[in-house]
Amino acid sequence: MWLSELTFDSLKVRITENNQVLDSTTIRRSKNEKYDRDLIITDNINSQKVNKIKHIILNSTAPIKSFDKQNIILTEDSVSRTNFQLVKDTSSNRSYIIRYNWRPKRNYELDLKENAFQGHFGEKSKAVKRKFTLDETENFGDVILKLNVPDTIGNQYLVQITNEKKENIFLSTAIRKSDRLVFKQFPGGKYLIRIVYDINRNNKWDPADVEKRTQPEKVWYHSKPITVRPNWEQEEVIDIPSEDKSMEANPPQTN
Repeated sequence: MWLSELTFDSLKVRITENNQVLDSTTIRRSKNEKYDRDLIITDNINSQKVNKIKHIILNSTAPIKSFDKQNIILTEDSVSRTNFQLVKDTSSNRSYIIRYNWRPKRNYELDLKENAFQGHFGEKSKAVKRKFTLDETENFGDVILKLNVPDTIGNQYLVQITNEKKENIFLSTAIRKSDRLVFKQFPGGKYLIRIVYDINRNNKWDPADVEKRTQPEKVWYHSKPITVRPNWEQEEVIDIPSEDKSMEANPPQTN
């Protein structure tokens, strides 16, 4: 819970629905308790390495209201690059994602100037610099998927690659007809192919909606894991079943 005013002794919180109180609680502040208004930005860069699949995620200690891209500078071998993508993480109001085609044998620096991000109550982020390179120790291979859809009426399907535990989505591509998808330079390992029956064509999995009385969008997992080997093309034919033969599942987190 974030508040505009922090000079309080106690707070009374009520949860209501249609003006009817469902629950209530009191939050008391101790005499020595202090609250920090700083907007601190951290990231998921490990050992100063990035790879081509896991995007850089910037996390904040408080919800982000806006950002100033002029204060977010990415350099490649000391040359400024402006063609990177900075997008809001749809699963968190405290995270932004940086996408870029990282290249081998390049030195990168991400320079977040002061006030690169702003909070809802006037908070401003502090300056942060991160140096990193592309991780070339991983073995990469190519994944080729030949997908056959069960109809010809233009229904939309999301083709997603997840880890074996179904926890993370690495890539997601929408198709409306049988197609051949090629994913270049994928890190070696085992993956699952997940199909989302994207009924409303909004390019994401939608859960159930109690108010609208709608069921969650159905998903289907290809039974055979995909094994990516170094310097190897892994090709797989996938026949997507009709929606009534699919199974519902909770979506993995986007990474």
